[in-house]
Amino acid sequence: MKNWNAALQCYQIIIDTPNLSEDSLELFVTHSGRADVYLNLNDLSNALLSYEKALQLQCQYHSSKDLSVGYFIFMIGCINEMMGNIDAALKSYQDIIKLDQIDFTYTAHQYIGKIYMQRNDHDTARRHLIKSL
Repeated sequence: MKNWNAALQCYQIIIDTPNLSEDSLELFVTHSGRADVYLNLNDLSNALLSYEKALQLQCQYHSSKDLSVGYFIFMIGCINEMMGNIDAALKSYQDIIKLDQIDFTYTAHQYIGKIYMQRNDHDTARRHLIKSL
């Protein structure tokens, strides 16, 4: 059995650590891990906030070319989609395509295609779904 609440308490202790630098790897990893825990608890709002913080730290203090950037943007898009924030999800998926990270680009096209299918914009959906192949 996984003790998600204990994990969240540990992450909070790290975040509250005095003199922990904003550019520390520990803080970035903590927000990322905390986001995953919130997602497992189906706490989408806090998962979204934690992924956004991890993304901010990654882009501000580390390389924005890192694959984790694509992953965080993808997760932000997925969570927004689960919460019904379809336009925000679509923007995230489009941002992934702009990054041109092969690991996430095809999946982003697939998710965009799905959204446009739901909106009955079959031409746009087809274009993105073909790009996802």
